[in-house]
Amino acid sequence: MRIRFVRRLVSMGVLVGASLLANVAAAAVPGTITHQGRLFDANGAPVSQTLDVTFTIYDAAEGTKVVWTETLSIAFDNGYFSANLGETKPFGDTVFDGSPRYIGITIGGDDEMKPRARVGSVPYALVAGDVRGDINPTSVSIEGVGVVIDENGQWMGDPSGLVGPAGPAGPAGAPGAAGPAGATGPMGPAGSAGAPGPAGAQGIPGVAGPAGPQGVAGPAGAPGAAGAQGATGPQGPAGAMGPAGATGAMGPAGATGAMGPAGTPGPAGPAGPQGVAGPAGPQGPAGALGPTGATGPMGPMGAAGPQGPIGPQGLDGPPGPQGAAGPQGPMGPMGPAGATGATGATGAVGATGAQGTSGFLGSAYANGLGASPVDSATQAYAFIGTTANVVVSGQSQSVFVSATKALGSSMGASGLTLSICRRVAGQAVAPTDNGFDYLLGLKVGANQMLPFTLSTRFTGLAAGTYEFGLCGYTTPGQAVNWDSNDWSRVTLILAQ
Repeated sequence: MRIRFVRRLVSMGVLVGASLLANVAAAAVPGTITHQGRLFDANGAPVSQTLDVTFTIYDAAEGTKVVWTETLSIAFDNGYFSANLGETKPFGDTVFDGSPRYIGITIGGDDEMKPRARVGSVPYALVAGDVRGDINPTSVSIEGVGVVIDENGQWMGDPSGLVGPAGPAGPAGAPGAAGPAGATGPMGPAGSAGAPGPAGAQGIPGVAGPAGPQGVAGPAGAPGAAGAQGATGPQGPAGAMGPAGATGAMGPAGATGAMGPAGTPGPAGPAGPQGVAGPAGPQGPAGALGPTGATGPMGPMGAAGPQGPIGPQGLDGPPGPQGAAGPQGPMGPMGPAGATGATGATGAVGATGAQGTSGFLGSAYANGLGASPVDSATQAYAFIGTTANVVVSGQSQSVFVSATKALGSSMGASGLTLSICRRVAGQAVAPTDNGFDYLLGLKVGANQMLPFTLSTRFTGLAAGTYEFGLCGYTTPGQAVNWDSNDWSRVTLILAQ
């Protein structure tokens, strides 16, 4: 069976857009690889039947050492198929160990198709169940727990085990300088008076002041009645004195004499109770900080943090070295020699030798982000991936093109058509003339990104400089839904 085959290799659930990683980081890493393509029969018609297809992974492009193989019964629908490699025979830990790998495909009883395809970096995401190296997340969350490391790098989870036991106290620093004294507080209330001390010794009397003036004499009292004349007897006692007259007003006091010397102080009386303390004055400024004590020993290491999300797929490496030139064609037979003697007619020219086999002339490679798909309602084919240029010198030369771009959507998108396109300076973008090298009706789910790859060959090109790359368009209204697009690459090989 003659086969024309368009491949694209994807790993569902492994490669997603950078802005979506937080939503899928907790999902289990799938153990299979999705392989898709289209099969045609010898007449160029798409196959629609069920066939056994054998997928074999080798360690070299031409070697015979088989690393892994699996045969699947696949139902082809208008030539299209999709197979989950590793579904019946798991890959194990040694199939994708970082060494070069090549995949060969055999349909039914036919020989294995050539050339084998080199396995890119996507399948190695099967080992992403364990991160080996730096990760660069914006935050880290665990299902059922929540955020454990926030966007500022702060630990938000259980602090157990993060801080070691306190180290021994370092030596005390030197005392700081004393601050200025605070303002004196108000005086407390006076204590109760103590018991009076004993009287001091009598001081020396001061000099008497001058006598004041004599006061006015009071009026005389009325004379008492005369008693009856008694016999003369012994003299009787004196009669009672009549009441004294009223005292005259006191004259003004004389000037105070000088005070005598103070007597010896008596002993002090007992102290009264302590008055209530006044409020404290404001605290003086802190003294200079003493030297830092020695650092205590480090606490035990905390438990390892949760695994970070898988990083995006890296770009493919540069193309391999140039192949050797084809062997030279055989020399054509020489024409017969003329007869010896007189000069005869010139012999016929010998037939031209067969054309030598074709050979490698050059290559080109480019990678970058490219653009997003365009809406077919406003524009036909347009480049959506990075492009590369090659100079064609004649129609006998061929250009082999392989292009890849990661396309996705945050809401789900469909209706995408992809092709390999060419453009000559000043002309419009034109798709491949091969009617089978297209991908039609492509779609992705919400929050999903997939890499799409197409390969084809251009022949019969006129001499000139050509630009090649992946191009495409969407059905009306779908272009805006393809809003999560990333890296792209293109490889060109010029051959005779």
